[in-house]
Amino acid sequence: MKKRWAAIWIAGLLAVSLAGCGKKEEPAPETEITQETAQEAQESTEAQEPEPEFAAIVTDTMEQEERDEEDYLLLTYEYNRVEVTIPGNEEAQNKINDFFVQEEVSYQDTIREYVQFAKEDLEMRKEDPEWMESWAGYSAGREYSIMRADEKVISVVMDCYEFTGGAHPNSGRVAYTFDTQTGEKLSLEAVVKDLDEARSMTTEFLTEKLAEQEQEEGMLFDDYNSYIQDILTDNTWYLDQEGFHIIINEYIVSPHAAGIQEMTMPYDEYDLVKSEYLM
Repeated sequence: MKKRWAAIWIAGLLAVSLAGCGKKEEPAPETEITQETAQEAQESTEAQEPEPEFAAIVTDTMEQEERDEEDYLLLTYEYNRVEVTIPGNEEAQNKINDFFVQEEVSYQDTIREYVQFAKEDLEMRKEDPEWMESWAGYSAGREYSIMRADEKVISVVMDCYEFTGGAHPNSGRVAYTFDTQTGEKLSLEAVVKDLDEARSMTTEFLTEKLAEQEQEEGMLFDDYNSYIQDILTDNTWYLDQEGFHIIINEYIVSPHAAGIQEMTMPYDEYDLVKSEYLM
């Protein structure tokens, strides 16, 4: 965001005196000097205004709630925002910021759906006092984190959750990676050297890493091997300083208790990512 500097106003107070038989003295030269001084001071202030710096930040998390006409809590939800500044490249900056504006619009649509579901659930519970005692409303949230931000790539991860009265909240993680120069959201195909080879390489990598967890009870589904190829999508990877990260969400190869996992393929060990996106 650009700072707005208040303009400096210098007012010159001129004393005009009249002397002898209605004769006027020559205008005081201070007027011109004062005006020039004001202009120079304003130009000097504008020249000192700092240039905007490259930045990819997230705002503080905001929490809100929705209630019905009887003041029963329906939904508590929280979220933050992404703000990008790319000096000298307003087009790329606007593309990325517009993407996240649209994501927020979509999120608000989702919030309205949750509120409607909560209203319907609450109305049913009101018919049974015992059932009503356990009512605490629904909850939802999402949180962005900046994983990499430089002249080549901006990678953002979003963690989200929802609780609608079940045994536990459902959680998920998605990632968005942008070309800093163009502002375009990058697909997997755009980042890797060869898409087919990349899928083969990542499947082999994941198979090896998940096999190390196989002995840990409850960490993987019995038939997890059948779903390894479903892990990598256009929104389950990102780039950071270390390498190519793969997100393994709940219920793909493992239950909720295992949580969301991430596995990293270091740049110096795997010839996967195009050179223009390497650190």
